Amino acid sequence: MFVAGWCLIAAAPARAEVWTFGFFVGTCTTRSNTLTLDRPVDVTHVSVRPVKYDARSFESPPYYGYRVGRALSPHFGIEAEFMHAKAFARTADRIRATGTVKADAIDSTVPLSSVMERFAMSHGLNFVLANVVYRQGIGHSPNPRAFMLARAGAGITVPHVESTIAAESREQYEAGGLGVQASLGAELRVRGHLHSFAELKVTTTAESVAVASGTISGRFTTIHAVAGVSWHL
Repeated sequence: MFVAGWCLIAAAPARAEVWTFGFFVGTCTTRSNTLTLDRPVDVTHVSVRPVKYDARSFESPPYYGYRVGRALSPHFGIEAEFMHAKAFARTADRIRATGTVKADAIDSTVPLSSVMERFAMSHGLNFVLANVVYRQGIGHSPNPRAFMLARAGAGITVPHVESTIAAESREQYEAGGLGVQASLGAELRVRGHLHSFAELKVTTTAESVAVASGTISGRFTTIHAVAGVSWHL
């Protein structure tokens, strides 16, 4: 999907092109979910819920994103976008665990840390997306200063997972599942080619990521609030 988006950009006719380069920061909230830990090595297959998350968006490395796009008409365009969101499981919380842990059946409420000591994506639940963008000027001026924006996109995810399971730690980047997003926002021309913008996004992706001697899988649905600047050429 990402490659296809860039092919469309390259194929757009020059007379209709307007380049946009943007950078943004923000924060996000990942909804609580169900995680499934599978470790055949010690006969563990257990689902835990609800797992809640912290974003820590302003701690290093912070939440950020950037994108580059091109207009295909006065209202429609395409773009490539990267987002670096984060999620830290609250392992001190009590959750419901159902399944088998080290060959023992379990169906009870326990601290999440008794099943997984650590599970986080602090170097990112990263999205690499190709988007379609709709842009509508506000007001009746032929050259408006304010715009409403809507975008939808899909592409790959690149999670960086940090985990500790049964006292075994592991950290790695890996190829993740399909990610999709939708967003609504507003943009204001500040001066010349410089614009500022703010938007709300929703992303979702189903991930199955590697941990020590096994995998953790679940769906991650996240609400993002971002603000940034863009340069229009």
